[in-house]
Order: sequence, then structure tokens, then C-alpha cells
Amino acid sequence: MKKKGIFTGIDSLPHMYQIVAVVFISGAFVSFAYGLSTLGLTEVAASFLSFYVVFVGQRVFVKAAGSRKVRHFRESSALLGALYRDAEEWLTDRKLLALCIIGLPVTVVFVLFKTLVVWCLGVFTSAWVALAVGLLVAGAVTSPLLVRRVRDVVFADGGEGEAV
Repeated sequence: MKKKGIFTGIDSLPHMYQIVAVVFISGAFVSFAYGLSTLGLTEVAASFLSFYVVFVGQRVFVKAAGSRKVRHFRESSALLGALYRDAEEWLTDRKLLALCIIGLPVTVVFVLFKTLVVWCLGVFTSAWVALAVGLLVAGAVTSPLLVRRVRDVVFADGGEGEAV
């Protein structure tokens, strides 16, 4: 009997359950990071949250770039996708020394992002604020359709169909 992988059942859940799960998990991550920061472990909390955001964000970006059907900027979108694939292929062919040199600016950007996360953790005045921000960001990430609809309303072509 063939054993199923741990994520086989999770990936087959209805879309709404997946969205709710991602929102709750992301809210829990932000709340946990806030809890660590209140215990004086701000650096650990920032590393924890920064890695989570970069890991999930990168995969969401790659998935979204490959699967979207754009109406505007179609050629630009195709160009960006081609540039990303070319860069990945180029990086795969590099020797270790080149990867170490390339890693320097990437690390600097990550440290700057982590510094921003440390600042945000300082702005959170309570666990409720941390949870609200985490859920808001998670909701935007898990429901790109909602974000698209809001964007379409804000940047509607000529404001057609909008009430004054």
C-alpha cells in the first residue's frame, strides 16, 4: 500500500478552508513573534517572523507570477517572468564563490527587512494589534481576489460604473 504524503490531504481541502487556515496560522505566527518580543527576545522574534514572511512571500510571488492572466502589461509580465526564470537558471550554474558574493546584497536586503520587522514589533502595542496586523496581511496574501477587486475599484479605468 502506497503511503500518502503529509500535505496530500491538506492540499485537497476546499479553498475556503485553506484560506481560513492560512489566516489563522499567519496570525498565530505574528502573535507568537509579538510574545517573544515582549519577553525581551526581539531579535529572535524578528528573525522568526522575517524568515516566515520571506519564505511564504517568495513562494506566493513565484506562484502568482506564473499563473496570472493579466489584461494590462501582458508583455511586461511575460518579460518579468522570463527574467526571473533566467536569473534562477543563471544562479543554479554559479560556483560557490560567486554565490557567496551574490549573497552579500541579498543578505543586506534581508537585514534591512528584519530591521523593519523589529521596528514593527516595537509599534505593536498589544497582542491584539499584532494579531490584527498579522491577520490583515495574511488575508491579503491568501485572498488575492479581494485585493484585486479593491485595486480595480481604486484604479478603475476612467471611473466607469462608480457612484458619485
